[in-house]
Amino acid sequence: MCKRIDLTGNIYNKLTVLRYKNTIKTRAWYECMCFCGNIIDVRSDSLKSGHTKSCGCHKVYALKSKSTNTFKRKHHLYMTAYGIL
Repeated sequence: MCKRIDLTGNIYNKLTVLRYKNTIKTRAWYECMCFCGNIIDVRSDSLKSGHTKSCGCHKVYALKSKSTNTFKRKHHLYMTAYGIL
């Protein structure tokens, strides 16, 4: 059995590792705090690989900015102001 590497204090994308939580079926779980303030439990391999980047808030921000930009591009006044029409 391999020794567990302590990830406490490390930052992965938008998550800061607070403490080791437990091990389930040889997978280490850590308690992490997202930059938005939410606290979630994440597997160590998901943190290291970059599969888990945030608590889910990042997806919401990305969708909001994407939908806002799409609206701007399709809005008549926006298109007129930038000479697209």
